[in-house]
Amino acid sequence: MTTTDWTTIQLTGDPILVVGLRSGSTVEGYRLIMDKNVHADLRRVADQALERVAGMEAIGYTPYVEPGDDEYLSLSPAMLTVAVAAAEDGAPASQAQQTARLAEIVQNADTLPTIGAKQLLARVDELYFQAICLHASPPIIAFVTKTIGRPVLKRSAIPLGVDDATDRFKSISRPELVLEGEIHGIITASEIAILNRPQFQFLVADIGLVGQYVPAQMKLVTGRLKQHGIPLSAKTGQAIEAKATASVQLAKRLDAFLVRIDQIDIARIANGRGFIAQDLKKKDFVNAKGELDCADDRVLELIDALEGRFFDDGFTNEKRRADRFRKRP
Repeated sequence: MTTTDWTTIQLTGDPILVVGLRSGSTVEGYRLIMDKNVHADLRRVADQALERVAGMEAIGYTPYVEPGDDEYLSLSPAMLTVAVAAAEDGAPASQAQQTARLAEIVQNADTLPTIGAKQLLARVDELYFQAICLHASPPIIAFVTKTIGRPVLKRSAIPLGVDDATDRFKSISRPELVLEGEIHGIITASEIAILNRPQFQFLVADIGLVGQYVPAQMKLVTGRLKQHGIPLSAKTGQAIEAKATASVQLAKRLDAFLVRIDQIDIARIANGRGFIAQDLKKKDFVNAKGELDCADDRVLELIDALEGRFFDDGFTNEKRRADRFRKRP
């Protein structure tokens, strides 16, 4: 893991405020045209984030590690570029490189097309992220925040401010747009410091960052199940891995599921009582070899069952799934 000596970074030049506008699955990057009187505020946010991360300890990123208050998650910028299947002119699919749109945009902060204030306000509902970009001898360093465009006050409200000279409230002009002061990630050429994992993961969802860690986590799950006397069939293991790679929600659940394995009474799998108690049939989830095994389209149901998520509502005749209190399919 390559880490940065944040105390040695010297930010230079005027800050560039980059915005990402999202329409559907497409994210477009622009440099926002700003008056120079905003520069000091932007620089202050960047300086504070730099000071904060300099006092923190780096730990390697995975979707399954929970950083402490004095820790940040360190990620290599190379992890934001993945190989994807691509085909051109009807040719067989080949491996092409796909870089997270966020990384592409901030790396090109100097040359992005500009967008004016009125243009941005007309598209404010598309505002997806903001990035304060500065040079750091000479690569660009970006202080990124997942955000949405929002006014401070409702149109019907009356905005007031404090007059320091008289200690009275006075009418102030209404702000048209509010930018976030919290930084969720710092992107440099050699390291990415993730300060808010969920929000940063949203920003790079286009390359499936979380899914890249699923195969390693599934090896741990498979090994733990076998060690605990609950072997998982290869077919079902592959099906779980495929679904978790495509689903951030399921991928994140694999961490809690790993811990859950040690709590499972294997006798209740062998005799089927654990499945029967949840209105399921053992034969649908355990094969003749005694392995956990089911149809590919029921692997999520298998995980739900092993986690004990199914129950009968004691006050109705409905069957529920514990996490969302909804009817079972």
